[in-house]
Amino acid sequence: NRAAYCGVSHVVFLSDACRTASVGTQAQTMDADPLFPNNNPEGLEHKVDVFWACTLGSPSLEIKDPKDAALRHAVFTDELLAALKGTYPDILAPDEPPSVVLRPWPLHDLLVKRVPLRIGQILGPATPVTQQPDSRIKSRPTAWLARFDRPPQADDALESLGITEETPQSAPTPGIPYAPMSTPRPSV
Repeated sequence: NRAAYCGVSHVVFLSDACRTASVGTQAQTMDADPLFPNNNPEGLEHKVDVFWACTLGSPSLEIKDPKDAALRHAVFTDELLAALKGTYPDILAPDEPPSVVLRPWPLHDLLVKRVPLRIGQILGPATPVTQQPDSRIKSRPTAWLARFDRPPQADDALESLGITEETPQSAPTPGIPYAPMSTPRPSV
């Protein structure tokens, strides 16, 4: 709620964390320090968009690379970063020519489709593990999350992520290959 009155016209929260209930008394009483000051609200509420890796009560999965058990991939973060780098030009909207932008709703639609698809591609059809991203988008239709001075080509976006044609892919389908996470976490 403080973010809506912080003076910034468009705030976006991105969360690749589980949305399950805390286990134990100690975990239930954890509290984070506020990110925004506790100022008196003045004027109209500003728009705050939230993108969650999963629906309420569900886990956000991290998948082990089948080729190397030490490598793990947070699928939501991988797909989010790929979209923010312009890997999916078909979801970008025209802005002041020749610029294009990534708007919140097309990003939501992409994540809802791509995250479960990629998890299925990595784990295979025999594994009934699913993850469904969710979001709360309150911003205006003109809001954007990434802007490109020229329409990106998928190859340019992959190169900006440090991925080349020689980079091994975790699945033989179109999309972003997975790069290793810097900090291993528990996985599925």
